[in-house]
Amino acid sequence: MGLNPLSFSLQVLGRNFILFVIILHEENIQSAPIVFFLLLTWSLIEVVRYPFYMLAVLDKKIYIVTWLRYTLWMPLYPVGIFLEGAVVIMSIPLYEMSQRFCLSLPNNANMAFYFPWLLYAYPPILLIAGYTMLTYMHNQRRKVIGGVTTSKSKKSS
Repeated sequence: MGLNPLSFSLQVLGRNFILFVIILHEENIQSAPIVFFLLLTWSLIEVVRYPFYMLAVLDKKIYIVTWLRYTLWMPLYPVGIFLEGAVVIMSIPLYEMSQRFCLSLPNNANMAFYFPWLLYAYPPILLIAGYTMLTYMHNQRRKVIGGVTTSKSKKSS
């Protein structure tokens, strides 16, 4: 029905990182219009996903819900990936200035951590994870709804 537990966990962790670490702790990001569009995109994805899962648990299948689940991701997932990356990139200079979540030496732990480096690493990771998610959803759509058939493939069958 869904992703393997590791993929699902990474998706949830990624969203939580964006929302509870980046957006929640930086007021200048909270007021950016892009955050509204990111939250709207996430919400539109979930409005279809959860009724689909609920119906699956009840062993019911409503074609329009299934079609929406395996079709709306095509515009929404790439938009969400882009917006998540944009929020992270927009936050880098703000976290560089504030030094929030940074740990400088000397300290009792005898270690240093520069949070903006994590933010610099996040977009490439997001691209790889996004490609994996898009590929998975494309394959699921072909398996559940079927692929596009051309006139040539109809004649050869």
